[in-house]
Amino acid sequence: MPQAYVRAVAASGGRAVVLPPDDVDADVLRVLDGLILAGGADIGPERYGQPPDPRTEARRTGTPAS
Repeated sequence: MPQAYVRAVAASGGRAVVLPPDDVDADVLRVLDGLILAGGADIGPERYGQPPDPRTEARRTGTPAS
């Protein structure tokens, strides 16, 4: 998890708890007030009905994202 996320949570009065990617302690999710899922590719704007910004580029090809 990027430290910027941890700092932002702390700055807003929260406490960051980093969970491993397994289900060993999944019951801890019941006591959390919020959950940040970090990572993964950005969602293409066409998925929510918007055109891509002309400044947006696809990561692998360097061509405008669609």
